[in-house]
Amino acid sequence: MTPYNVDREKLLNAILFFTQKVKYPVTTKIFKLLFVLDFFHFKQYGQTVTNLNYYTLGSGPVPSDFLDEIKSGTVPEDFQNDLALAPFQPVSMNAQEFEFQAKRPATLGAFSQREKKILDELAHAFEDASPHMLSETAFLKNRPWKKTLEEKGEGKLIDYILAIDNEARITREHAEEALKERAGRKLLK
Repeated sequence: MTPYNVDREKLLNAILFFTQKVKYPVTTKIFKLLFVLDFFHFKQYGQTVTNLNYYTLGSGPVPSDFLDEIKSGTVPEDFQNDLALAPFQPVSMNAQEFEFQAKRPATLGAFSQREKKILDELAHAFEDASPHMLSETAFLKNRPWKKTLEEKGEGKLIDYILAIDNEARITREHAEEALKERAGRKLLK
């Protein structure tokens, strides 16, 4: 039996939540929603929700480690009872996409009240948005994905510090300290 992992629990249930609340729950849109969830929460509180790292692709931010788990169209073993993937071929793209399909309702017990609020806000704000119309600017004025793509190119790590702007609830110094602590926790896993 796999030991309980709160990051995996939150990742699974955020995907299930978005899958049930938004139209077009395909990989591009779900990845963008997860990105905004993590970066907006970091901007406000100095912590990510899912603990994913995101990288730049031309189509948007991608949690590469999770993409590696699903790119063949198979659901990770620990998600198989809860989630399915179906091939989806968008009209305007040549890239393979998958549509996420929930096998059960999301359970939000692992999320804090503020995380639940952001989940709701994102689902409401982007409910009808197409995957390619979804923009990070509504929640992230500094546009971390776009800035990283323009300055460093594709396949580069998007630094959470880029979420910090004059509307952030935390200081840049607090954010930098939070990132050091996060890096230390990731090394321990």
